[in-house]
Amino acid sequence: MADSQAEGGSDFVEGVTIAPEDLQARFGIEPYEIASYRDITRIYSKGEVIIREGDQEHALYMLRVGKVEVLKGAGASRESMSTIEAVNFFGEMGMINDEPRSATVIAASDEVVVYRIPNPNIHTILTNPQWAELLILRLSKNLARSVEQHLLVSKQVKELRAELESLKAK
Repeated sequence: MADSQAEGGSDFVEGVTIAPEDLQARFGIEPYEIASYRDITRIYSKGEVIIREGDQEHALYMLRVGKVEVLKGAGASRESMSTIEAVNFFGEMGMINDEPRSATVIAASDEVVVYRIPNPNIHTILTNPQWAELLILRLSKNLARSVEQHLLVSKQVKELRAELESLKAK
């Protein structure tokens, strides 16, 4: 992944040279926003990996345009955990727990525009009301999904224990 700028005032974005006015025309992003995030803007095509499970990378991503899919596992056992649509954050767990990536994230729409925030500072995120709200909503959804999964697994364990007791009784 290239993080440098091409000559002539265009941004070098994931192997694609794109002028700021093209970002506005193609994606409806305002010029002030393009200027503010020019060095951290990345564009991905459908199916491209944005984050790979197990990587030690600690960037936070703001999904500006498009949709991504969050996958857990590898190869044939890879399972879709969720999809995230713009405008939203992803990669927040790496920022919070400073551990390797817990899932793979791929571009799920034809073009995905993200702002890759390297080494994010939680204080900076929380002092921006819009970003703080997005992050809190994202974390709340993660927590709710985790609780649902825990309850489902607990129910399955109880059912298996009951079945085992039933088999022992025979």
